[in-house]
Amino acid sequence: MSGKATSSSLRHMQAGKTRQRTTPLRPSPWPSSRKTGERELISPLWETKRMIIGSLALAAAGAFTGASLYVNYAEQPARLALSDDALIKEWEPSDHRGFIVLAGLAAIAALFGFIAYRELNDVRWALGALVILASWPYTYWAIVPLNNRILGLIGADAAHEARQVIDLWGKLEIGLTGIGVLAIAIFVWAAG
Repeated sequence: MSGKATSSSLRHMQAGKTRQRTTPLRPSPWPSSRKTGERELISPLWETKRMIIGSLALAAAGAFTGASLYVNYAEQPARLALSDDALIKEWEPSDHRGFIVLAGLAAIAALFGFIAYRELNDVRWALGALVILASWPYTYWAIVPLNNRILGLIGADAAHEARQVIDLWGKLEIGLTGIGVLAIAIFVWAAG
């Protein structure tokens, strides 16, 4: 009898007909595009790995905001307390290092945010990644022109004027802190 069932199954398959499976498929522990009812089949280990990505995005955005706060509330007041000559000597190397740190942390936070968006299919992670990436055009359009102006004043030995522009530069740096705080808020919202 089983031989007849097998040969009849083969005949249906050869004719291009498919038979309906009567036993349910076993759920796979790996993520897939298949869904059962309303829930995707995902193992607890895979879900943990996916949430770690979101936590890394939040941590990098927190590091970005912390570094920006440090520049605004520790480094900039100490810099402005220096004499004009010392201010100029301190500003240039400090600015270059700070730029690299903040741009790198923004890129890392955005990368993890986009990965979390892809893995969790939650647009809030992409929104947070876009917000933290907004620090790049903000820096380019608002802060870099002042950097160039300060460098020009340093080259022209106009230390007193450079002090005034560095003070304005510090006020514009507060915008980076605001971008970081907004990105953190969005990532916390996405994680919650």
